[in-house]
Amino acid sequence: MESSLTEAEKAGLSAKRILLNPVELQYNLNQAVDNLLAVRKAKVTFSKCPTQKVSVTF
Repeated sequence: MESSLTEAEKAGLSAKRILLNPVELQYNLNQAVDNLLAVRKAKVTFSKCPTQKVSVTF
C-alpha cells in the first residue's frame, strides 16, 4: 500500500479486498476453464442454407 494513493483510496481498496474470497475466485476460474475446454472438445459444425437455418452437431 506504499504508493501515491490518497488515504481514502487506500481505505477503499482495503475494503474491497476484504470482500474477496480466494476459494470462490479459484472455483469460478476453474468453472470458466472447464466451460472453455468443453466448448473446445465439442465438434460444432455450422452449415448455411437458403432459409438461414443453422445446424449444430455435437
